[in-house]
Amino acid sequence: MQLITCFVALSFAMRATGFAPAQPRPRHLTHRHDRVISSLKVLKNDFQQQTKETKAQTKLMDPLLDLESETASSEIAETTGWSYGEFAKAYPNVNNIGIATIKTASADLLAQVAIAHTPVSEIDWQRALLFCAFGATYLGAFQYWYQVNIFKKLFDVDKFTSQPWGDKLKDTEGLKSLAAQTAVDLTVLTVVYLPTFYIFKA
Repeated sequence: MQLITCFVALSFAMRATGFAPAQPRPRHLTHRHDRVISSLKVLKNDFQQQTKETKAQTKLMDPLLDLESETASSEIAETTGWSYGEFAKAYPNVNNIGIATIKTASADLLAQVAIAHTPVSEIDWQRALLFCAFGATYLGAFQYWYQVNIFKKLFDVDKFTSQPWGDKLKDTEGLKSLAAQTAVDLTVLTVVYLPTFYIFKA
């Protein structure tokens, strides 16, 4: 069996490189060769899929990691055209920073124009830029890293949130975890968020 397989491989290589004339192979060897090639393709696809899943699981969610991600760049390049959905999947951190920055700046402009009735010509652009910086650094970068990384390490968030409401109310451990998450979030809000907000506001 091994001798026949080696002979077939050697013969195939010689024909491909021009050292031997291409001759039709016996039918049983052709079928065997096709099965071997098919099996190798299946193994290759399985290996590539497992590699992608492993990389996805071990990838750290650093707020600036997407800027240097070759994987994300290749995923964008493989698409036929630009798509926001594909961009958000490939660059989740950058996407979140952009949304937080635009949202915070828009909220400040709305407060100045609609609530304080400030004329457009008299808008305080320095204040608007400060809120842009606050949205990018805290709400975009830090809060994303904290809520995605820290919370997932401390609590089993996905298990509880994926349950129906009836099961959630019966899940005692899940409710305890929810209370702990709320306590941690309020602590961060008091110790980190408010001081940071007032530093930017000052």
